[in-house]
Amino acid sequence: MASFIVQIACTEFLDLFDTKELISITVTQLPSKTVYQVNEAFDPAGLVVRAAYLDGSSGVITGYTLSTPDMSSAGTKTIAVAFQGKTTSFDITVTPASEATLTSITVAQYPSKTAYQVNEAFDPAGLAVRAVYSDGSSEAITGYSLSEPNMSSAGTKTITITFGGKITSFDITVTAVPGVTLTSITVTQNPIKTDYHVNDAFDPAGLAVRAVYSDGSSEAITGYSLSEPDMSSAGTKTITVTFGGKTASFDITVHTVNGDTGDIGIIIY
Repeated sequence: MASFIVQIACTEFLDLFDTKELISITVTQLPSKTVYQVNEAFDPAGLVVRAAYLDGSSGVITGYTLSTPDMSSAGTKTIAVAFQGKTTSFDITVTPASEATLTSITVAQYPSKTAYQVNEAFDPAGLAVRAVYSDGSSEAITGYSLSEPNMSSAGTKTITITFGGKITSFDITVTAVPGVTLTSITVTQNPIKTDYHVNDAFDPAGLAVRAVYSDGSSEAITGYSLSEPDMSSAGTKTITVTFGGKTASFDITVHTVNGDTGDIGIIIY
């Protein structure tokens, strides 16, 4: 009986000390957006707050309250975070609308998935884009638009990002479904310029190449390589196009500086 009374007394004594008592809160990650222009709406998305307890434990918390910053004037705004009687704070910057303008956008992180097979759905998850402003500041942004890649054919697909009138891009790769192989490539349009004088620089602008696959499908391609024509002497120069182990070619004509250009012969293979 005495032992039972002592045990009860000890339990009651320990209950006087709540080891789960909250001792502090801390901002461990700032919101994604911390730079604003006057009269923009404050967005706490991305904010992470942790609570520390008397027993040494800690954890991410929600349910805290935030003070409302004055977004009607420029300056550094301190936002208070309150949770169960404890407070902490963080700062954001509000700039005059006339001082900070958007100058460019950049890809800060590519999507988690950048390699696909034909007809897979494109997934932008993991993509991170930043805006750069005229005052040198930058910030992570959302609300941009993405162009729709053509996933019905294999090849390198360039996806354009647009935000506030600024544009950037990144590439993904779409490969043929297993069993479908590249059978040939063909030049479907010659370069705009095919007639040169000795020592002119070769310009492939306008060249169009298509890949043909074993399932009968085809597509326009980029990422091919071109052989380097010898422009130091006159004559017909054959330029080889190589892609995925397949080749095609086309001809250009190089003339002496004072020679008669005559007729230009173009051969497409």
